[in-house]
Amino acid sequence: NTLMDSYDDVKNLMFTVYRAIPFLYEVSTLLEWIATDTTLLFYDWLKCEDIYGELYQVKCRNVWIQNQKRHKGQKQPKKEKCKTGVALVIILLVVIWFPLIILSTGLPGTQANTVQLVDASVSLNGWGDFYSASTTVDGTINATNFGYLRALNFINADDQKNTQIISLPVASESVWSITPPSKQGLIASLQKSLNSSSSPTLLTFSFSFSRFGAINQIVPTHQPVQLNSEQITEFIAAVSNNSVGINSITIPNVFPRYMRLPGVSGSVVTYDQENVGIILSLRTEIYNYSEG
Repeated sequence: NTLMDSYDDVKNLMFTVYRAIPFLYEVSTLLEWIATDTTLLFYDWLKCEDIYGELYQVKCRNVWIQNQKRHKGQKQPKKEKCKTGVALVIILLVVIWFPLIILSTGLPGTQANTVQLVDASVSLNGWGDFYSASTTVDGTINATNFGYLRALNFINADDQKNTQIISLPVASESVWSITPPSKQGLIASLQKSLNSSSSPTLLTFSFSFSRFGAINQIVPTHQPVQLNSEQITEFIAAVSNNSVGINSITIPNVFPRYMRLPGVSGSVVTYDQENVGIILSLRTEIYNYSEG
């Protein structure tokens, strides 16, 4: 074996690296056992090679000690302890902690990924959106408002850079245009739900949060609320009213005030400390178009 023909530091280092490479030492030993005439089983051959390697490294250490001109029983010098000990501690810290630090700081989920745009809509049993609006979100929450949220005990102290306040427009950005046949169908559907518990009336508030990060750029969520008979009756009256004016319907507890968007994966988490109610105001206007 050319790696074991001398006992100097270079050969000792080469032999140590050779044995440290995964499966290289075992495969080499197996090939030697196959090519050599022997009465030993492979397990016994492997033990003999291991003993021989250990004896070689012990001999290399003894030669190194002799070159240091140290006497038997002499303590390790402080210089050697500092040099070897500090070097090994640094190597262990680099091997163990450096990959963890690189992976943890490089994950997209550890970076601030704030919301830039919010799209919101309200619909009733799939009869089109009678409220739809978009709003941009600038910056994060200030220290005063964040302190109030911290008192609710569902947010961490280091979450301020990811916490935002979103204010939706009061008025819809689009007109709820519904044809007379569809309007009659909606009224019939609402009246049917009053007489049957098997067909509930659901008011759905939908959100779509847009972010500029590398993951989860668009996060959709929706909050369905089942209307009771009184609210359905008010809605029927508001939709059936063909006169010009505003008809309002108050619906409490439509969606939670506080939401947490997912980082790398998952869904939107809602908190039930406080839910937001809405007042739906349907404005009816009649336009007359004349040729001219």
